[in-house]
Amino acid sequence: MDLKKNQAGFYLKVSEWSNSKKSSIFLPAEGIDRMIEILHQFKSRIADNENTKDPELGAF
Repeated sequence: MDLKKNQAGFYLKVSEWSNSKKSSIFLPAEGIDRMIEILHQFKSRIADNENTKDPELGAF
């Protein structure tokens, strides 16, 4: 994960390498709070051993 900045402002860049191929997603700073909220909800569901497949939960 990297915090970057361009003319539009700050954004979070999340990258992974798999089979020598790099994939990245970019999340504008305005979406970071929502992403953290969703990750906390997923963490709670995992801790409670619940199903994490909920289209509402992942919708921005």
